[in-house]
Amino acid sequence: MTGDNSVDAVRKAGRLLKMVAVGGTEGFELGTLAELCRLPRSTTHRLLASLVDEGLVARVRGTRRYARSDLHGGSRQAHIDIPLHKREWREAIQRVPLGRNDAIFVLARDRDDVICVDACFGERVIPSLTGGVGGRVALGFGPGATMILSCCDNETISRVTARSAGAGGEHALRRDVETARQRGYACDEGALIRGIGGIAVSIPRRTSGTPLALGVALHIDDRPPRYAALMHDLCQASQTLAGLV
Repeated sequence: MTGDNSVDAVRKAGRLLKMVAVGGTEGFELGTLAELCRLPRSTTHRLLASLVDEGLVARVRGTRRYARSDLHGGSRQAHIDIPLHKREWREAIQRVPLGRNDAIFVLARDRDDVICVDACFGERVIPSLTGGVGGRVALGFGPGATMILSCCDNETISRVTARSAGAGGEHALRRDVETARQRGYACDEGALIRGIGGIAVSIPRRTSGTPLALGVALHIDDRPPRYAALMHDLCQASQTLAGLV
């Protein structure tokens, strides 16, 4: 394979992997992926086979759909107890009104990480801290991870903030956590990803299950952030989701 062909194949594989992530835990069938990526079915099939061989993509058990492998069959997934396949769950997320290029994410704590377990994108895949379904960030990094940390016990908060290496370090993160506790939401106005803002609320748990957060990433260059309206919509959605977990 020549150099140009190699670069082209890598780009196609990257595009395909991005679309697989958009499918969340439910995944997409081969034909749908080919259409979304604007690739021939034969090329899509060949690239999927390579991604499966590399452990990046897996077949959703009992179906013909493909999803990120770290959400199907990985040992980490055993710690995430969320009914992602319920129709009511998807409907509650999709009812949140978003801009055409904005996205909504469901985040869950996994030890000292926060993992994106579900996402709904607009017309384009917006840049985000996790990079989409299956991506991870450190507990406390970004609005969703800060919201989840604010719901943790004081011992966990002290341990995580003590080793924070972010701007301002321990005191800044502890301040962000306290602010999130008081307000009931956490937000970012483009400090972490240029031109991208974010807001997140927690999803209440009736039991001591996995701490969850619901967050939105939105473009803020072309319009002022709609944080107040989004917080109201996110809180309504989070209460609906709370009844399902």
